[in-house]
Amino acid sequence: SLDVSKNTALTTLYCYGNKLTILDVSKNTALTTLFCWGNKLTSLDVSKNTALTTLYCYGNQLTILDVSKNTALTQLYCDGGNKLTSLDVSYNTALTELACSRNKLTSLDVSYNPALTTLFCQQNQLTSLDVSYNPALTTLYCDRNQLTSLDVSKNTALTTLVCEDNKFDCDAIKSKYGITNEGGE
Repeated sequence: SLDVSKNTALTTLYCYGNKLTILDVSKNTALTTLFCWGNKLTSLDVSKNTALTTLYCYGNQLTILDVSKNTALTQLYCDGGNKLTSLDVSYNTALTELACSRNKLTSLDVSYNPALTTLFCQQNQLTSLDVSYNPALTTLYCDRNQLTSLDVSKNTALTTLVCEDNKFDCDAIKSKYGITNEGGE
């Protein structure tokens, strides 16, 4: 257990790799960075943490994550081990990095995230993915989904694309746009 309720001036909290089942950060309204990955959290309420810019909560057991009040968020890592069936990032317009892979997402709308440079959404159940509103995107991992197509024609900064194990020819897209995965897979 961890009680940070009296630490109201706390701006950074690293409590990753423990066995926490509950984490109450509602009194930590100055919090800008929260690393609580690798715990056993089934819920995480960050609605009072409006200054939050960085949230790493992957490797927990979250079924719901509401980040609608975290409008300053630039990095969100909620992948691996969680069980999210939906994720609304439409209020997170400053988001540059999003990792939501290995969840149970059937849809993901990143059209309100124009600053997004990195998107990891592999190993979900996505049937479509529109990245046409993400011109800054340099890295996209969307492999092992149910995608039937992928249009990266507006993603001129894209250097790393991993899109195998979907219902379209990933190599053909890479070839068409000259993506060689420099520094990636």
